[in-house]
Amino acid sequence: MLIKRISSVFCSIVLVSQVLYSFPLSISAITTSQVDNSGGEEPYTAYNYNGHSYYTFSGKADSWKEAQAYCESLGGYLAVINDANENDYLYSLMLQQGHNSAYFGLYLDESDDKWKWAHDDSFYVNWDEYEPSGGEYEGMFYGASKWNDGNFGAVDEFICEWNFEDASIFNLNAESGNKMIYNGHSYAIFNNVVDTWDQAKVFCEKKGGYLAVINDAAENEAVFSIIRSLGYEN
Repeated sequence: MLIKRISSVFCSIVLVSQVLYSFPLSISAITTSQVDNSGGEEPYTAYNYNGHSYYTFSGKADSWKEAQAYCESLGGYLAVINDANENDYLYSLMLQQGHNSAYFGLYLDESDDKWKWAHDDSFYVNWDEYEPSGGEYEGMFYGASKWNDGNFGAVDEFICEWNFEDASIFNLNAESGNKMIYNGHSYAIFNNVVDTWDQAKVFCEKKGGYLAVINDAAENEAVFSIIRSLGYEN
């Protein structure tokens, strides 16, 4: 009998606190999930709205493309704005996090001189008066909820989005695995720690959890998104 070595293990651990905060502007409440990074960085909080999660980062990238790659490394993407309500929410969230400006996933495609979204399509437009002014290539909030075109640099804040609620910010760590949080549960991917499915089951149980159980399409999408973002195929 041929036994294939299992290289990746996905464990689920029921361990996460959820807090409800009052939001002072157009959003009455937001749900947050916080997880402590094992890599030495501060804990992050993902803010939930309409089935998606968002967070404004600062000092994590030197260019718009680096910001895009950073969001993707966390299983998300630079935020896409689909309507006025989402626009107002993101602008309010940015202010709530202490920022006056931030980039999102809109960019000027120089090949055809058209503004496009890096992830998905949106027909919503919210340019400020006289914008885009030209000579700048990325969409952003710049001191107002209307959009401005800018060049990433002096402003290095950007907004990431995830296609599921309770997104956690995780980092690579050989001992604790690659972490995520979804719907009140914590998950971690472990690589090259067991040889069989039975060993994987025991490994997760020793960590206080169990091999991940997928209950619905939304959880399936969340789990698959994290696995692919970390470079795993299976």
